[in-house]
Amino acid sequence: MPSGQKRSLKSFLKYISYVIMIALSVEVVYLIQQNLSLRSQLAMFNSGGNFGTLASGDIVQNLNVRTISGEDSVVSYADNGKKYLLFVLSPACPYCKETLSLWSIIRNNIDSNDCSILGVSTFPLEPTKSFLREYPVDFNLVIGIDSTFQETYKVNSVPMTILINNGGVVEGVWIGKLTAPQVDSIMTAV
Repeated sequence: MPSGQKRSLKSFLKYISYVIMIALSVEVVYLIQQNLSLRSQLAMFNSGGNFGTLASGDIVQNLNVRTISGEDSVVSYADNGKKYLLFVLSPACPYCKETLSLWSIIRNNIDSNDCSILGVSTFPLEPTKSFLREYPVDFNLVIGIDSTFQETYKVNSVPMTILINNGGVVEGVWIGKLTAPQVDSIMTAV
């Protein structure tokens, strides 16, 4: 190989190695920024206290909600002998959409005289209305407007199904996409 070609090949390889180094450096900077962003989000989440998980025996306070028609209301757990089943969801959650049909099965197999069923969206009114246009539900859906709703009810992830008795005492919590055995256990618990 003539020396001119060797020099040209050497220059080309040197140029390619610089391009690769620059590309890798840009990627490293991007990953560092992404890491810092995730750490910041995690720190914000944990700064409000680790919510933990709602468990049987926990006591929850009344729930301030906004109806789909825009009216503010309070859900209190004061009806003697009645239980309350909350379906907590996020319109952006694909697992919530998959759980809707199972929640409907529960809703259709529970006597409304024994148990009051209520869906609670973690999103504001307009995105929730939009969600309902695409995914109609056969239970009342409200928006949890109390600023402490997610902390008080320890909503770290959705979907979440919560069974509460008439004293505000949690009897059961099912987190995540429901399975058939969980549906059976919820209907048995009610």
